[in-house]
Amino acid sequence: MPPIRKTTLLVVDDDPVWVKVLSNYLTLNNYSVFSSLRATRAHEEARNCRPDCVLLDFHMPDAEADEVCRVLRADKELCHVPIIIVSADPCEEINAYAKCQADNFILKDVNLKRITAAIESLLRRVDWDKSNVEDGDLRLETETHLLYRNSKPLFHLSPDQFQLLALLIQNVNEFVPEETLNKRIYNHSADTDHYDAIKMLLHRLRVRLGPQLGRRIKNKRRLGWIYLRPGTGHVS
Repeated sequence: MPPIRKTTLLVVDDDPVWVKVLSNYLTLNNYSVFSSLRATRAHEEARNCRPDCVLLDFHMPDAEADEVCRVLRADKELCHVPIIIVSADPCEEINAYAKCQADNFILKDVNLKRITAAIESLLRRVDWDKSNVEDGDLRLETETHLLYRNSKPLFHLSPDQFQLLALLIQNVNEFVPEETLNKRIYNHSADTDHYDAIKMLLHRLRVRLGPQLGRRIKNKRRLGWIYLRPGTGHVS
């Protein structure tokens, strides 16, 4: 039987003490860990080690997290790798999602067990993303994040927009509570700021879809958000 492949992680942070502590902890938890103390080398390191997940500091002397994320997302071979922003600056949480399109945000002062929980949650989501999502005239291709309508490709969605639309379509004609969206998209418990991030994401998604498709996504106070299949009624 071939050996079981370890999950590979890339830690990008300019604090050598933190990198050592985090790397040792993750290694003890059976991860294969690579690291870079320079943001500008993150892409090169990622190309070399092919990580399953990237743990990225927000503020680094040579580049900010959004620059690193932009480079990684532009690489066709790395664009689907989950990115967790691990930062000491709580003020950057919204930017981690809005500017970096990161998959999660965690403060450095939390218990390290929360980091491993976030990693495993994201990797489960990656496994889930391996299957395409279809309903009626729409199809979401998980490998490319392409949205198709009537078998014709429309455009690419960002990873978080793709995850959100897929979740709504999987629950077609049923309301999905904001608490569920919060946990599934950002892996967070209830918090006003996180709900604001969900609302921003939904707004960007509807704009991206355009008026014809965007109107299929509705919300109702206290019930959440819903994707309505055309011809099946409306939200009362």
